[in-house]
Amino acid sequence: MLISKRTRRNIILFFLIAVLINLIDMFLPIDFPIHSIEILSWGMLMIYWGASVWMRVTDKRIRTLLLCIMAGFVALYLFQLFKYQFLYDMDTLSRHFWYVYYIPLIFIPVFSFMVSRSIGSRRVLDDITDRVMLSLASVLCVFTLSNDLHECVWTFAPGFANWGTQYSHGWGFYIICAWIICLMLTSFYEAVKRGAFGESRRYMFIPLTVLIIGALFGGLDTFTDFFVVMGRHIFKFQQLYSLIMIVFWESFIQTGVIASNRDLDMIFERSGIDAYVCDKAEPLQTDIKPDGAIRLHCREVSGGYVYWKDDISRLNELKNELFSVQENLTQEGEILRSQKAFKEKELSVKTRTEIYDRLSIALKDKTDMMEQLLESDLTLREKLKSMAVIGAYIKRYSNLVLLAESEAESRQLDYRQVCLSLDELKLSMEESIRYMRLPGAGSDYMPDEDILKGKEEKLPAEEILSLYHSFEAGLEKAIFSTLGHPEQSEGHLSEVPQ
Repeated sequence: MLISKRTRRNIILFFLIAVLINLIDMFLPIDFPIHSIEILSWGMLMIYWGASVWMRVTDKRIRTLLLCIMAGFVALYLFQLFKYQFLYDMDTLSRHFWYVYYIPLIFIPVFSFMVSRSIGSRRVLDDITDRVMLSLASVLCVFTLSNDLHECVWTFAPGFANWGTQYSHGWGFYIICAWIICLMLTSFYEAVKRGAFGESRRYMFIPLTVLIIGALFGGLDTFTDFFVVMGRHIFKFQQLYSLIMIVFWESFIQTGVIASNRDLDMIFERSGIDAYVCDKAEPLQTDIKPDGAIRLHCREVSGGYVYWKDDISRLNELKNELFSVQENLTQEGEILRSQKAFKEKELSVKTRTEIYDRLSIALKDKTDMMEQLLESDLTLREKLKSMAVIGAYIKRYSNLVLLAESEAESRQLDYRQVCLSLDELKLSMEESIRYMRLPGAGSDYMPDEDILKGKEEKLPAEEILSLYHSFEAGLEKAIFSTLGHPEQSEGHLSEVPQ
């Protein structure tokens, strides 16, 4: 637990003032008005502590509840001042102001309980548990203020004679004591459970010790004359109660369980943070000049601004390395894409070559037939017309095979497994028929135009090729029979090219 010299000095000064106020009161004459000054001085001490809480505690809800505790103690001392200064001779009213003391004494533990449950929490203010506790506290207050009716909290002599000295505690008083002790122990448990982590857990014996000492001193003051010296009280119950409560919550603030902005200068001194805190009216007086290696930050805090800088030179180095790696990966990606495109192109060329080789083998009988025609004794005109029909077949047959291969490649199938439109077969037949109708082709053979009637719109490629081959065989047979070369008409007609 790090406490600066300034904080230690303030704590010691606070206790010295508290002790000094009570010592002065003890040694001055009893009729001297210092008693009122003592009460006002303790009230001022409470206000001083509340002002320090306002400046130090950063959580708004916790700060508000701690200020409620401070306000409760200030109200307690104001009630005490009115009782002794203005209502001393008013017996009944003075006694009821004595009862009123217990309103802040009952509610302050509830506020402590709410503080403990707010540590590390973002709960809304109207939590059902808080409302239940506040309702119970209100019932206890009404029960205490109505003591004259039932005398369950304090029991007096008949007619309230000498009520300030001759009274005894009833069972209601012990309920109030149990209420205070149980809520403070629960507050300690909740605060430790919700906020005591790491280094701060080592110091949790401090608030627990404070509670034990407070309970012990409270019992000694209530049931014995332990704090009575020379007929005067060194510390009164209200003062012990407020002092114990302040030390209890200060121990949580100083150990870091309750977040605060205390001793910020120690943070800068011990952490090595390169930062600058300035007032809102104060201009930024620092030599921080943001550049490529320095990043300047600014955040608004209560009462001013905090500036700090980060050295991002290493981050820039890593960023440059990342850009370099990214550029290399981009280049490698381009190379891989180029290699992939080249392989795809190479595969396409290889596939095309295989197709052309297959076509060359499949149509070899047609090319041989054309060579035989060239060597035959037919006239030039007859040779050209016959070769035109065979050439049309070679072109159209190759086109059908290429169409089938293209469809098969897109669907990753064998070309024999795909289907082709009958329109392609019809166009092929029409072209062959067109050459048959050329003058001097040597044949008047005309195929039946209804040859495709009743066929499906699409047929397997292998069936399309077989139909076209059979069609071509009939044309060739008719041509060569007409030209008087039956040996050509019988050749190469029995097998479909593969």
